[in-house]
Amino acid sequence: MPASDEVQTQVAERRARAVQLRIAGASLDEIASALQYGGSTPESRRAAVSKDLSRAFEAAKDDERASSEMWRQLELARLDRLQRGLWPRAVTGDTQSVRALLTLMDRRAKYLGLDAPEKADNSSDVRYTVVGVDPEAMK
Repeated sequence: MPASDEVQTQVAERRARAVQLRIAGASLDEIASALQYGGSTPESRRAAVSKDLSRAFEAAKDDERASSEMWRQLELARLDRLQRGLWPRAVTGDTQSVRALLTLMDRRAKYLGLDAPEKADNSSDVRYTVVGVDPEAMK
């Protein structure tokens, strides 16, 4: 029996909110708690959140651009969260944190297309040698 329009709307809203929370860096447990997922165990609540996220992303596949953008935003949000954690140590001179932060920033630039494309050098001369052809015979 199909779910009523009201139930479908509630499910869609819950899934959209779960995606927003995940993009913001929330764990499955945090999402389950914030959205009051039912379930008798933490594992069953995490599984329900995971299922909702998967279904939300599957629904977005109809619009491939939106799906790609969702995944990109999720990855960028994760990079933001990592950067917030690394930043205090990096600015005090912790070289390991600085290296990790630079790697993270490079990855973000790739996601956002901020790096200029490398130009190929196509300026070399090309010469052809024809073997086995007698130019005199071609006259």
